[in-house]
Amino acid sequence: MPKLLVVDDAALMRKFFRDLFAEDGTCVVDSARNGRDALEQLQRFEGDVTASAVSVSAMGDLTKQHTASPLMHATQANALGDPPGVIVIGVSTGGPRALEKVLPALPGDLAWPVVVVQHMPAMFTGPFAARLDKLCRLRVQEVTSTTQLLPGNVYVAGGGADAILNRRGGRICMAPRAEDPLQFWHPSVQLMMESAMRILPADQLIGVMLTGMGNDGADAMTTLKQQGGRTVAESKTSAVVFGMPGELVRRGGATRIADINDVAGILTRWLKCAD
Repeated sequence: MPKLLVVDDAALMRKFFRDLFAEDGTCVVDSARNGRDALEQLQRFEGDVTASAVSVSAMGDLTKQHTASPLMHATQANALGDPPGVIVIGVSTGGPRALEKVLPALPGDLAWPVVVVQHMPAMFTGPFAARLDKLCRLRVQEVTSTTQLLPGNVYVAGGGADAILNRRGGRICMAPRAEDPLQFWHPSVQLMMESAMRILPADQLIGVMLTGMGNDGADAMTTLKQQGGRTVAESKTSAVVFGMPGELVRRGGATRIADINDVAGILTRWLKCAD
């Protein structure tokens, strides 16, 4: 029977790959956390194929020292199906500090991917995503090209553009698009939320509105709540600017109003109830 070694630095992803390939019983599956671990596993496991979804740097030992064996970089996008739902966070002024309180408090095995739409220039979203990645148990990345959404990940919309959710090959993806001249703020929370509702039912979406000026996304998140989805608005007591969350509250679109320190706990409890 063929042997498959799954290499991924996230326990959740290793489990997904193991379950995926072992389900039909046509191969023997084992797993490794990184390139070094994979080398040790291969010495005893002697896998026929190595499937990797980790970065090149994490795979360094394996790619440098085991180039003679069959090596297939099977990406998560091709191997994994859709997540059960998506969390969309809209935020502006005061956002970096707020996100640094919410995202690191989320568990690393969060089943729903998180999309962050932070009003921020293009030159800052990449470094900001990299900083969050160091702080969080979830993987955090800036999205500057079409990217499939996967559990255990946070996707930060790249600045200097808008971003939407769509389906590519049946998979839920996040894709940048040129700034919409009809939208005042970019990346636009309104456009992101509207696109999410076009491809997912309301009960598979959670909208989170954090600190920020203006009303970007308030209409779309209110519609989400009216259709049966759940939303969280940051409270006036913790928001640097109670514009965006305040507009959501004023429209009656907030399922919960919460202090910034309580937002992650609400999301975690909601998703546990959904399991």
